[in-house]
Amino acid sequence: MKASILLETLQQYPDLDQEAILAVYDSLPGNAKVSEFRGKLIKTGIMSYTQIMNIFVHDTLIPQSKKILKKIEAKRKTQVHFKPEKHEQKFQIKDGDYLLHTVAFASGELPIQVPKPDLASMKFNASDEKQAVMLAMDLVEVGELKEAEVIILETLESFKNSLAAINVLCWMYLCTGHNSQSEQWAKHCISKGLRDQRTIELLCLSEQLQNKHMMAAAHYQKLLRLKQVKSIWYLLLAYSQEKSQCRREAAENYQIYTRIGRDETLKEFANRHLEELTAL
Repeated sequence: MKASILLETLQQYPDLDQEAILAVYDSLPGNAKVSEFRGKLIKTGIMSYTQIMNIFVHDTLIPQSKKILKKIEAKRKTQVHFKPEKHEQKFQIKDGDYLLHTVAFASGELPIQVPKPDLASMKFNASDEKQAVMLAMDLVEVGELKEAEVIILETLESFKNSLAAINVLCWMYLCTGHNSQSEQWAKHCISKGLRDQRTIELLCLSEQLQNKHMMAAAHYQKLLRLKQVKSIWYLLLAYSQEKSQCRREAAENYQIYTRIGRDETLKEFANRHLEELTAL
């Protein structure tokens, strides 16, 4: 989201130091985002993080989300050929939920970064779909998780084949500990023929977090058939194979990771488990 949107919001408050705020804005590059503007305002002591976000979330993001939801609802009414899908216990995210960008296996020894949706590389079927998904991501970034979930689920009522929306939903659920829901939506996506690398990655992680290691191993093997692969997939495949008692295969993939992996902490983990497996 552009920095100019935050500037317009702050300019509605005459009691703020408008001259100082404008000076900070003018010092930004032309393509600056809200996060850059916010960071400079905080660094210079003009405003606190809480002060900025209270204003921005309630005066800009939430009204904008309501506007988009109304627009999507109006569009849905014209699509009489489509009957919205029923969602059992539709909303999953609770007030106490918070976003974690990593998940950990092996009692925390194996911290893994959850792959974030790459919306820039995704295709959208309509501008309303794109606006809604982008706004949901903005809301996630400022901690408005429940509002983001509402927008994504409502978007999927009108754009049921939105790969971007499903990808964001799987990512949100995985990062907030709703692993089963992340798995269900990833499988729903794949069943619709909308599979992509990131959705399968999220599916693998959600399965591993639920100790469904045989299923996760099968999905990692599919990922490793792609032209471009990530070294971390060998490590995670090995971990699930080890948990599934496929020791020889696990040892082979741990060994591959020790050769091509770049993360020293993860390489130490792989070496330790490789030694344990080969010692048996």
